Amino acid sequence: MGLTYCGEFKDKILNTKHEGYALRVRPDRTLTGSWTQKTAAFIGWIASCECGWMGSQRYEPSALGEDQALDEWENKHIQPMVNRYTREKAKKEQASKADKVKVNS
Repeated sequence: MGLTYCGEFKDKILNTKHEGYALRVRPDRTLTGSWTQKTAAFIGWIASCECGWMGSQRYEPSALGEDQALDEWENKHIQPMVNRYTREKAKKEQASKADKVKVNS
């Protein structure tokens, strides 16, 4: 189970399949989201998303590194979408107010 965005725009974001994960980077550089005896040895974490987005940085193989990878998913992948939807909402609200002013004039 990964992280999902639960804010104001969750319906838009979740409808486009965005669930974030920290994937283990194995010594042979392959990635896995599973923990098994075979994948227990790993050299770091990398952020990823169900949509196919991948983070740009490898983090240390620790609980802190896993948290940092998940933070990267949120800050560099999800937050830009939230910012875009916020701008779109503000433009629509501004246009609606302008229309009301025209009607009342």
